[in-house]
Amino acid sequence: MRCGQLTLTPTFWSPKPRNELGAALARWFDDFEQRRRRRRQLDELRRVPAGTLRDIGLDRSELMSVTYGGSAGRVKRGAAE
Repeated sequence: MRCGQLTLTPTFWSPKPRNELGAALARWFDDFEQRRRRRRQLDELRRVPAGTLRDIGLDRSELMSVTYGGSAGRVKRGAAE
């Protein structure tokens, strides 16, 4: 839904940037939202029982790197080399 220069999305109001300041604020807001989503994801993963994490191939020590994207070179536990 549009309302003047603001765009209503299901989660927040997002102004359409008209200048460098607006673009910088939009980037900051997007980064802020991404950090919040990742923190929520990490909190949810920390609540998962250790046995369930093992079943999906994770160890509790890997949760931070999985959440923040540092798992590209990760070798799953028990995987043949």
